Amino acid sequence: MPSKHRFRVKLSRADKWRVVLTDTSPFEVPIIISNDGFYKNLYGLAGKSAHFKKLIKTLVLEDDGKSFSVPLRYRIVKDSRSVRTLSLLHPNGQVVLASFYEKYEELICEYASRSPFSIRAPEKIGGSFFVPSPLQGKNQYKNATVDTTELDKLVRNPASYFAYSGFSRLHQFFASDDHIRLEKKFRYQLSLDISKCFDSIYTHSMAWATKSKEEAKESIFPLNFGNQFDKVMQRLNHNETSGICIGPEASRIFAEIILAKVDQNARRSLERRVPAIRYGVEYECMRYVDNYYVFSNSAEVAEQVEHELSLALREYNLHLNVGKREFEKRPFYSKKSLVIDEINNSLRSHWAQLFETIHLPSSGKKTVIPKFIYRYRALFGKLTREVKAACYASELGYDAVANYVIGAIRRKVIDIADDYAELSAIEESPVVERDYRQMFFFLLDVGFYFFTLHPTVASSLGLSHALVRAAQHMVLPRFSSGLFRAMFAMKEIENGTEIHRRVSS
Repeated sequence: MPSKHRFRVKLSRADKWRVVLTDTSPFEVPIIISNDGFYKNLYGLAGKSAHFKKLIKTLVLEDDGKSFSVPLRYRIVKDSRSVRTLSLLHPNGQVVLASFYEKYEELICEYASRSPFSIRAPEKIGGSFFVPSPLQGKNQYKNATVDTTELDKLVRNPASYFAYSGFSRLHQFFASDDHIRLEKKFRYQLSLDISKCFDSIYTHSMAWATKSKEEAKESIFPLNFGNQFDKVMQRLNHNETSGICIGPEASRIFAEIILAKVDQNARRSLERRVPAIRYGVEYECMRYVDNYYVFSNSAEVAEQVEHELSLALREYNLHLNVGKREFEKRPFYSKKSLVIDEINNSLRSHWAQLFETIHLPSSGKKTVIPKFIYRYRALFGKLTREVKAACYASELGYDAVANYVIGAIRRKVIDIADDYAELSAIEESPVVERDYRQMFFFLLDVGFYFFTLHPTVASSLGLSHALVRAAQHMVLPRFSSGLFRAMFAMKEIENGTEIHRRVSS
């Protein structure tokens, strides 16, 4: 049997600056904005000139422990009726956060993993090795996800500083065996949401969550974990104690530690009732960031769980959003789930018409190559009409599906572009005389159609990524403007986290 060491690649675990690649910036920034260069300057500072070192030290590395930074605030479209304000942390604040992670990374995992309800929490520091596998390129391009403990050792480019327990995205929970088990066990599902969670968090409540509230108020100045995390979050946000910066993964971790304590308190209160409401028997509760899902066989029990959660949240100056409360009976199937399933069926049908499935010779992995499109406008019209019909049947608008369709377009463009190089190198290559240009035009045409109907930052990033990847594959004469040439030249779309997962010599 071959040695396992032949398949293990050494990573630079001691590199504290990798935090600025994964945890300090919102995902929703323009694709020309990236922390990759900032990371390279911090990581490679020892090899720079004396003048450059002095510049970096003066701008971001000098820290008296008292100064604060002001984040850059900007707004993005949340839905058709509202916007969300995100915060891009000042570079100095990002350095402060990286130093905090370096000192307290083990305690972050300890406190964040104490919730009995959470289905998304940092469990351990990202692994030191990765094992080459078919999934190793999963994070080749930047995305808005985190690495779970199952994927941590299988991907080359870490998407997060920590490896997370549970699910990286909420939709994965609803499609999981866990949700099927809960539907078999319980008749009701109650969905709850914390109102303006990040805006409402009081930073001093971190000390309440890591100790008792009374003990925290008696010891304001000691240099313990809770007080230090409180101070860091204030310094990142103009020394504000009310609210935290929205966008960075570090803010979600801060909220997770506080909500873990809320979850513990609510569960204890329910078990102390007479008669006791026992977790796993009378009810189960799942929390994803600031969304709660309560499962029970009795509407009264669900309401009692909601009441105790409301009381536990109130101790930390947080409140449930009554307007987003939803109570469902089995089957647990929403209108959005219905429309997404219909669109999935439509996309699968169209992919079968548009692509031919083959296997890559090196790995045996399935991939696709484009077929010729004989009736371009008819096929385009059929796809868009089917999406329109699904929206009409489910009584939902394009805002419920546009991002999903554009995400599917992005993935398909990346797949056919990434596998082209390997396929084209084969003798008697199957890509000969295949019209990739026509296929890229069709996919981008569909993407632009849905982006026009419902433009959001997330869909613009997905569509821009598809454009850049198509342009890198081949120069498209129709797009010869300066803007498109600039997009073609961009490298920031590629995931800079590969920098810190290095192969040992």
